[in-house]
Parts: sequence; C-alpha cells; structure tokens
Amino acid sequence: MEKIILKGKFICFEKEFYGLFLISVDSDSSEDAYMVAAGGSSFISTYSIDMDIEKMTQTIRELLDDGEATLDKSKEIKALLAANISQIRENIKSNTMQLTEVLTNILKNYLKSTVEITVTFEKAKDFQALDLEKEKEEKEKKEEDTETRLKYKIPANSSVIDCFIVLSPIKGKFIKEVKEGDLVLSKIDDTTEQGKKIAELYNLYTTNNKLKPVIGKVLKKFSENAEVIMTLQLTKDLIGLSREDASVKVSFIEPDKIISKRKVQEKQKQLEQRQLHSEEIKIEKRKNQTLFYLGVGLFIVFVIIIISVVF
Repeated sequence: MEKIILKGKFICFEKEFYGLFLISVDSDSSEDAYMVAAGGSSFISTYSIDMDIEKMTQTIRELLDDGEATLDKSKEIKALLAANISQIRENIKSNTMQLTEVLTNILKNYLKSTVEITVTFEKAKDFQALDLEKEKEEKEKKEEDTETRLKYKIPANSSVIDCFIVLSPIKGKFIKEVKEGDLVLSKIDDTTEQGKKIAELYNLYTTNNKLKPVIGKVLKKFSENAEVIMTLQLTKDLIGLSREDASVKVSFIEPDKIISKRKVQEKQKQLEQRQLHSEEIKIEKRKNQTLFYLGVGLFIVFVIIIISVVF
C-alpha cells in the first residue's frame, strides 16, 4: 500500500532546540509511524531534508547514537506530532506552504517561541518505519549491562536482577560487617518485567501474591560513597545486585541453621515411609481380625451342625 512520507526539519534558536523528523502517513491511521531526532545540538540543523528517505532514516539513527539528539527530546517531539496527526493528515495533500504553516504553528505553540521549519513529502510503497528510540534504549541498556558486569565482576553466563537485602534493625548484622561468602536474606525487584518473570519462574509469590524472600550468598562486596553494593548468588545462574545504605543492619543467615533441600526431602520421604508402614500395619490388623471372626463364625456353625446330628 502506498504511503505518504513527510520529511521535516525545525530550528528554534531562542530555545536552542533542533530536530529532524520523518512521518509515514497511511490511509489507515493506525499505521502512522514517526522517526525523530531532536535535541539541543545545532549540528542537527546543518542537515538538509533533500536526502532520500533511506539516507534520512540513517541520519536520524546516527544523531541518536552519537548523542547529538537525545531520547527524551526526540520522544517529546514524536508525541507532539502523534497528538496532532489528524491536523497534519488533513493538510498533507495540500500545497507544501500550507503544510509548513500547520507544522510551524504546532511547534510554535508547543515551544512558545519562534520556529523555522522546512518540510517536503513524497510517496513510497515499501517504506517500513523503524522504532529508533527503542533501538537506542536497547543499545544503551546493553552497554550499561556490560559496564555493570565488568565493574562488579559478574559472570558473563549469569542473568542479573536488581534486589534488596531484607533489613533487620534489631537482630540484624551491620552491612559493613557482612563478608564475601556470608548468607543474607533478600528480595528481588519485581517491579520490572524481568523481575516479575523471574519471581514467577522460581515460585516466589505466596498464595496472597506477596513476594517471598530468598537466601543469597555474597559473592562480591563494594563500597561507593555512603552505600554498600553486593552481588548475591541467588541460584546457579542468577545473580542479584543490591545497593544499600552503609549504616543499615541486614538479615544475616547462620549456615548451620539452614536445612538443605536434600535433608528436607529425606525427612519428607521418611515421614511418608512411616505413614505407609503404619497404614500397612492397620490393614494387616484388620485382615487378621476379619479372619479371626470368620473362623469363630465357622466354628460355631460347625458345632451347631454336630449337635443337630447327634440329637
């Protein structure tokens, strides 16, 4: 299906705000798409919108990647354009001058400042808008994750989840005294999508949907300003990353008070075996009682038969 691709550039010298944008307008409004690079770098204003769609898409991506355009400002303008798409749609088939005036007023009213804008549009059949902001966010997250792993010496083959150590102001141990290898009680951060999935995977929710704490083994401990950062081994391939105030007391677990899962299973098995043995004894007892009463009954019948024959 043929789409109209709107290419634009705006400059607001007073607010030091610049941007490039592409809008893909479809006959079906649900298919409208936006790509925006906006920010405070005047370098953005040096680009011409005469470049082809593919080149402009790449330019917007590079501006976001290089930091000339910022994610928050780009999202801000993207939301503004999306909110006014009906007005843009009504004028996109008009002459360029009228469309320029409409877009100028939209940006001028929003920024409350004079705006210079240039626009042009062309038709395209196979244009696929990219979510460049999402690409940028994922790239930044990956870079941040790599930096975190290196900084806190987290194994590459482990998943990382933010967590909070359970505090214990009265009976707890000062976090400064906790050593690598110690066991502490913690709760994962289930406010994120990743945290919620992990909580569900490891059955960390109670029947009342409350998050259960887990025991973590302290792998590494770091001090940063007035905080203590620790990496915790939660499972074989799951590392918790906690950040707490250096003055708090935390729930400390004595190793000798922990009953291993294997021992719990063994005790459960022994209990089941005792219960089974008890049931077997009861069944045997009932069987013996039945045979006894049956024997007594047969004996009485036999005696009655003999008496009746003799007399």
